[in-house]
Amino acid sequence: MRFRVVLAASLVSLLALGAPLASAGERARRLGVGSERVLPKGFRPAILATRELGRYFVELKAPSLAERGGGRLAPGAQRRVVGSAMRSQDSAVQEVRSLGGNVLFRYARLVNAFSARMSAADAASVAQRADVARVEPVPIVVRSNETSVPFIGAPQVWRKLGVRGKGMTVAVVDTGVDYTHADFGGPGTPAAYSSNDPSVIEPGSFPTAKVVGGYDFVGANYDVLDASTANDIPVPDPDPLDKDGHGTHVAGTCCGIGVKGSVGKGVAPQASILAVKVWDVGNSTADVLVAGYEFAVDPNGDGNTKDAADVLSFSGGVDYGSGSSIEAKAAKDVVKLGTVFVAAAGNSGNQPNGGSGYILGTPAAAKTVIAVGASIDQFSAQKLSVNAPSGVTLPDGGPIVAQDWAGPLSADVTGGIVDAREFSPVADPDGVPAPDDRILCDSTPGGSPFGGKIALVFKGPFAAGDCTADDKVLNAQKAGATAVVLWDGFGGLPTQYAPGTSANQVTIPAVSLSGNDSKALAAAISPNAPASYNTVTGNVTLGSTASVIPGYADRMTDFSSEGPARISNDLKPDISAPGNDITSAAVGTGDGSITFSGTSMATPHVSGVATLLRQLHPSWPPAKIKALIMNQATQSLRNLDGSKPVPATVMGSGRVQAYESATTTNLATPGSISFGLQPVHGVQRLVRRVRVTNDD
Repeated sequence: MRFRVVLAASLVSLLALGAPLASAGERARRLGVGSERVLPKGFRPAILATRELGRYFVELKAPSLAERGGGRLAPGAQRRVVGSAMRSQDSAVQEVRSLGGNVLFRYARLVNAFSARMSAADAASVAQRADVARVEPVPIVVRSNETSVPFIGAPQVWRKLGVRGKGMTVAVVDTGVDYTHADFGGPGTPAAYSSNDPSVIEPGSFPTAKVVGGYDFVGANYDVLDASTANDIPVPDPDPLDKDGHGTHVAGTCCGIGVKGSVGKGVAPQASILAVKVWDVGNSTADVLVAGYEFAVDPNGDGNTKDAADVLSFSGGVDYGSGSSIEAKAAKDVVKLGTVFVAAAGNSGNQPNGGSGYILGTPAAAKTVIAVGASIDQFSAQKLSVNAPSGVTLPDGGPIVAQDWAGPLSADVTGGIVDAREFSPVADPDGVPAPDDRILCDSTPGGSPFGGKIALVFKGPFAAGDCTADDKVLNAQKAGATAVVLWDGFGGLPTQYAPGTSANQVTIPAVSLSGNDSKALAAAISPNAPASYNTVTGNVTLGSTASVIPGYADRMTDFSSEGPARISNDLKPDISAPGNDITSAAVGTGDGSITFSGTSMATPHVSGVATLLRQLHPSWPPAKIKALIMNQATQSLRNLDGSKPVPATVMGSGRVQAYESATTTNLATPGSISFGLQPVHGVQRLVRRVRVTNDD
C-alpha cells in the first residue's frame, strides 16, 4: 500500500537564531500587487471601477463596408459606403467627447464602430442611443480561467466525481461582488450595473440565486488614508455591490459559472457566494475585516452559526504578519467554528527577488489558516523582434507584455528605436540605469527627439525612486514617440504595470520587455554608453499576436511573499496556486473580463478546491480539508528562471492538485508541522507527531 506524506516541505524546518528582517519598502508594486489588499499601505483601484476610465467599443447600427457587400461594390460605391459609415458615427463620437471621453480609433470597413476611453457609467449611457447597436469592453488579454482552472485539475473533479460545489457557500471577503455580471447569473449588461445604486438594494436586484447574501461594512468612499477625513468613518449599508473590481475577479475565479467566449468557469461553479464587502475603492482597517469574518460565520446575525459559510476566501493582508494579533485570532476562530479560511500570502516578494523571509502577511500567518502563494500555469505574451542591427540576440527571446492602460497593440508596430538615456542621462559611470535616474519622469525632452520612432525607456521600482510607467509613456508620447518599450528593471518576466494618474492621456502602445532583453537591445544601439547613445541605427517590430511561451509552467512568481510566520516561526505559506495573469470577471462590464496577477488571484483557486473537498467530505473539520490539500500538492515548482527548486517558505507544500486531493485515500494530519525558532546548544531532541490514515 503506497501513500504520500507531504508536510510543508516534509516535516522539518529548524530555524537557526534570527535572520534580520529586510524592509518591504524597496519593492515596487506591479499590477497584481496594486490590486492586492494590503493594509495599512495604499491600494490602487482597478481600472474598470466606475469612477476610472475603461476602454470600450461602440458599434453603430448603420452598415459597414463588409456588411454592404465589400469587394463586390465598385470603387466609388465602396468609398461612399465608408464615408456614410464614418458620418453615422459623428453624433455618438460628439457625445462621448462631451462626457469627457477620448475617442481613439474609428472603423468603417470591417465594422462600423469606434473605440473610446470613458467611464462605465458613460458607456452605459451611450449604449442607450437609438443609433448604437451595442457597447462592450475592448478585450485586453487572450487568456482566462480556461487555462488555470484545468491546470489544477478542477474539471476532472467535475466530470469524474460529479462534484462542482453544489450546496456549498463561499464567503468572499473583499470589495464586494458585481452580482449583475453574467458570470454570476446577472443580467450581464453594463446598464444593469450602472443603474444599480451601490448604497441601496433595488427591488428584485439582490440577493440572487448565485450571490445568496452579503453586506457592505464600509459604505461609499471609506478610505482612512485619503486626504479627506470625512471618509475615515465607515457607513455600512446592505448592498455589497462591487465598485472596485477586485472582489468580482476573485469571486469569478472561485465560483463563477462562466461566460462563453469571455470568462472561464470558476473552480467550484455551482457554489453559492456571500459577498462580504470590507473595502470600497480605498483602504480599509482590521476592525472592518473582523466584522466581515463574523458575518461569514453567522450571516443572518442570529447568534447561531448553522448558516456559516463552508469556506471563507480572503485576498488581502498586512506584511510581516503574525498569528498573535486580534485579526489573526479572529481568523483562527473562524476555523474553530467550522469554516475553512483561505488567505493570500501577500505580494511583497521572495528572496532574492526583493522580498525577505517573514514578510508573509496576516491573516495568512495564522496557524490554521490556509496561506496561499502564487505560481505560474502558463506565460503568454507578444514578441519583440530586432530588425536592425543584425545579429542581436535577446537572451530571454523577446517576450513583451502590452500595457492595458496604453493605446492598443492591435497590429504589429515596426519602427526605429531610440534609447531614452540620451535625453535623461544616468548617474552610473557604466551607463546602467537606476530608479533614482527617473528617466523621462520629471520633464519632456525638448522638440520631438523620438519623432515617429519607438522609445526605449527604463522602468524601475516606484518605491526606490522611480515614477509610474504611464508618466514615462506620456512624456515619450509628447516627445513624438509612436510607441514605448519599457525596460523592465524588476528582473524576471516582463510585467503589467499599475496605471497612475496619466494613464487616461496615453494613446500610443506601450509594452514591457525583460531586463535581460532590454540590456541587450540597449547595448546594440548604444554600444558606447554612457559616452554616447544611439550611435547605431536600431529597428524593431512589436508583435501584436500573443502566444504561449513554453517552459514556465509550475514556476514560482517573484512577487509571492515568503514565510515563515513572524514570531511563531510556523512554516508558511501552506500551498501555491496559479496567480500570474489570471483573467476573470470584470466589474461593470456585464459579461467582460480583465487580467490581474497576485496572490489575490491564487487564493480563490484554493478556496474553490476547498469547496469541492467540503462537498465530498461534508463532515470533515477544516484541519482535515487543509491537510488533504497540502498532502497532494505537486512539489516540482522551480524559481522564476528555472535554475533551482523553490523552498517551502516560498511555495508551501507545492502547487495545489484538485483531482489528486479529491481521490486520495491517504491522509496525514496535521498538514504541516514546524519546530519553530530554537536556540541550538549541543544536541537537542524535538518531537512532533503526525497521524497517517488510509481509508481504502
